[in-house]
Amino acid sequence: MIYKFGFRRLFLKKRPERSRPSFNLKEEGFKEHGFMTSDGTDLHFVTRGDPKGQVLLFLHGFPDCWRTWKNQDAFLKLSLFELKRVLSFQKIRALLEGHDWGGLIAWTVAMKYPIFVEKLIVLNAPPLQLFQNSLNSNYRQFLASWYVFFFQIPSIPEVCIKLGDFAFLDNVYRGLIASGRITDEDLNTLKYYLGQPESLTGMVNYYRNLFSVGNLGKVRSPTLVIWGEDDPFLLKESLLGLDKLIDVEFQVRYFSSLGHWIHLEAPDLVNENILRFVMR
Repeated sequence: MIYKFGFRRLFLKKRPERSRPSFNLKEEGFKEHGFMTSDGTDLHFVTRGDPKGQVLLFLHGFPDCWRTWKNQDAFLKLSLFELKRVLSFQKIRALLEGHDWGGLIAWTVAMKYPIFVEKLIVLNAPPLQLFQNSLNSNYRQFLASWYVFFFQIPSIPEVCIKLGDFAFLDNVYRGLIASGRITDEDLNTLKYYLGQPESLTGMVNYYRNLFSVGNLGKVRSPTLVIWGEDDPFLLKESLLGLDKLIDVEFQVRYFSSLGHWIHLEAPDLVNENILRFVMR
């Protein structure tokens, strides 16, 4: 990391004070930002869409924020993020979509609370049980997931991620930045949210609790998995055994030329596949 970014940037560059990013929500099709508390944890959410439409809940991964779902505007007339109702477990069935850690959580919700999940859509994320098995049995996945074990250390990962005004983010998203899929505005938004008190620790704590999850049961909702095979973090082999965890119809669609952030790299392709699955 020091070799890539240089000592001066990592240790001498000061992190600027960032004000909350301002967006014209209406221009971008969004309704509102909000916060709610669930089991003592403050959760940020953004809503958009038709209040009378089907509920579609997007869960982002690490180190993303809500902004990384910006290209899923094809669902504006179809859905509404009614997070308050979903998280309060009112009697409402939702289409649940997740990527990365959001995908791991989506799998877990579908297994533990199938009554709330109409359909499940997951992008580049295996169920927790399969990911744990893959770490134990596949040395390539073990090496690709070196950061999972680094994140088990208290405090130090948070310090490293913040170095050089979040040089970590510049590195992780470098391909997306170069292609224009992540803009300067997107990157500033990501750095703002990661820079909030306890925000980063909250994210890393997902990794710290990864090995405390036991058997979760099976998925009983129709499921679509979309997977970019050129993923340096999660190998497609981590899905081995998926058929034993789903009791209903499911589809897995692999795309060899796409990577971990497939919804940013090829939004039209992803949206087309999701819409076809949702409208069936």
